[in-house]
Amino acid sequence: MVHPNSRFSRAAGFAAALLIAGCASVSDLAPEPDPAAVARAGAGGVDASDLVAGRRIYLTDCARCHAPVAVTSLTRGQWNPVLDRMAPLTRLDAEKDAQLRSYIEAVAPADPPD
Repeated sequence: MVHPNSRFSRAAGFAAALLIAGCASVSDLAPEPDPAAVARAGAGGVDASDLVAGRRIYLTDCARCHAPVAVTSLTRGQWNPVLDRMAPLTRLDAEKDAQLRSYIEAVAPADPPD
């Protein structure tokens, strides 16, 4: 049996997610943070390396159980209940959870004004 945290299982999960997602490109599913996103995150005290780690977590840990949806397909506010619902089901420690949330906050589109 392969340990769920092994590099092989993460790579296999990622590969399967890409196939399930209809061969969507990685940048379609989880775009790299642009300079404006990095600056917004930095203003909130988030380091750019945390955004990189959050993207990796999204592409590997989330893909382990299901095909990920494009990060940009939901607004920041729409992601919050999704992440809150999924958090208890994951094995992410507090640091990885914060990195994932920071990445999504940086890349997902803003909520429309009320």
